[in-house]
Amino acid sequence: SDIQRCTKHKTENVLAKVLKEDHGEVKDSLRKIFYAPTYEHAKEAIDLFRRAWGKRYPSAWDILTNDL
Repeated sequence: SDIQRCTKHKTENVLAKVLKEDHGEVKDSLRKIFYAPTYEHAKEAIDLFRRAWGKRYPSAWDILTNDL
């Protein structure tokens, strides 16, 4: 069966793997993904997140992409 998580819990899970000093910027990046107007915009926002945060926070990236 498919699993769908609410954006609040997904955000909390990702932020748990991020230093508090980066929470604001990471949260903004997540909002761009979750509230993208189209699927294409969401894919672009995911790629931007990966480039901005994936290397610094690989476990946050894994959580984000785990059930996409």
